Amino acid sequence: MSLARPRSVLSAACLSGLAAVALAGTAAQAEVREQRPPCTPGATANCLPLVITLAAPDGWREDFAESARRGVQLFLPKASSFRDAPALIYAKVRPNASGADLKAWLANSNAKWIAAHPDARIEPVETVAARPGIGTVAIERYVSPSLRDQPAELSATFFESAPDGRSYSVQLVLSGLSDKAIAGAVPAFKAMLSSYAGASATKP
Repeated sequence: MSLARPRSVLSAACLSGLAAVALAGTAAQAEVREQRPPCTPGATANCLPLVITLAAPDGWREDFAESARRGVQLFLPKASSFRDAPALIYAKVRPNASGADLKAWLANSNAKWIAAHPDARIEPVETVAARPGIGTVAIERYVSPSLRDQPAELSATFFESAPDGRSYSVQLVLSGLSDKAIAGAVPAFKAMLSSYAGASATKP
């Protein structure tokens, strides 16, 4: 997804939906759910039809206004805005209508990213075990020098099943303006991954 950040300061109205929550999510409560009311054509530029029960770690907050605007669940350090945060975390949920396995899903998704950003490279980091219902989580590092606002990312991808039995892909991404920014936010990223997926990343 594009994380191009506006250079003007967000207005108070844009920030009115911000809220901070404690790290309270547990694997037993984790699920994919559809937003209500559902998305309708023209409702927003980037409708957010699917979400997961994801809580912000200590020192972070969910930015509900930017989440709705960009079609992802977006989390920021409490002292930062979307405009100036050195690192942020977002979650994106998509239907796995084809029933692809994780390896095939990543191959297709990564090929599209490289096609759109020819100077990018994607480096596997590790695959870790997760709670029942997910199985495994694939963690990768994205390096995209031409993207000013997201040159470095750490991504965790896995499949989740909804109560109705349908399969969804979930991508939890730590995106930073530099490797240093990524390193500083890794503990928060790992906490969110562990809280939701029951997966304990050992790297980087």
